[in-house]
Amino acid sequence: MTSMQETIEGKDTMETRASVALSVVICLALILIGGCSVGGAMPREETVKQYDAAGLELEDLRGVDLAWFRPTTDFSRYDSVIVEPVTVAFLEDWDVKRPGSAFSVTDKEIERMQSDLASTVYDKFVHEIQQGKKYPLVTEPAKGVLRIKLALVDMRLNAPDFQYPGRLEQYARSAGEWTLVAELVDAETGELVGRLMDHWVDPDEERVKRFTRIDNDLALSRAIHVWAEAVRRKLEVSQIRMRMEGAGEGLRPTGQQEDKP
Repeated sequence: MTSMQETIEGKDTMETRASVALSVVICLALILIGGCSVGGAMPREETVKQYDAAGLELEDLRGVDLAWFRPTTDFSRYDSVIVEPVTVAFLEDWDVKRPGSAFSVTDKEIERMQSDLASTVYDKFVHEIQQGKKYPLVTEPAKGVLRIKLALVDMRLNAPDFQYPGRLEQYARSAGEWTLVAELVDAETGELVGRLMDHWVDPDEERVKRFTRIDNDLALSRAIHVWAEAVRRKLEVSQIRMRMEGAGEGLRPTGQQEDKP
């Protein structure tokens, strides 16, 4: 009896260790590819409350923290997209200083940085959403067109690029953090059909390093890849489900007569 109990306990211990090891591997893999919010970070509650979710229902969508969709919308009908110009808003308490100075940056410098970031995010998202050439970019609303409105909010950059003349070096362990809000709108009717919200924390490096515009762009690229993939996945899964349902209709027996009462 004792021998059998020891065997069972030993097996349970091995399975527990294997489960823990697998969890660690998965977590490390997600952090390395930049595909998760480090530390379980979620969008700020006050940010979520700013958006009306009336008519939308919360769903699980891999790659983003929160996703709401209109349950009556058939997403399989969308075969092209319009991507609106991106808006960028920094955290209100983000008091960034000029490199090598105790003075805060001016409003004009902030606006220029927002414009540069918005252009970068737009270009990268358009590139990512068109991967696989399934959802071409169009400019005019029509049937089957999904309008995507992107906003980066609650943004904090640890080493912002001000493009000052000369060589200015800034050091940090990560690019920073930001929250994506993506609103999905039926371009033909103007109806809001979905909203995605995801808070992204760029993983820390092992040690403080020199950060440049290239490092910030790479961090944004990792986040945008995940977000665009989430939108594509929603559309592709809907199309696959529609085709499977159509195939199921075709497999129903034909020529059978209804039972008469």
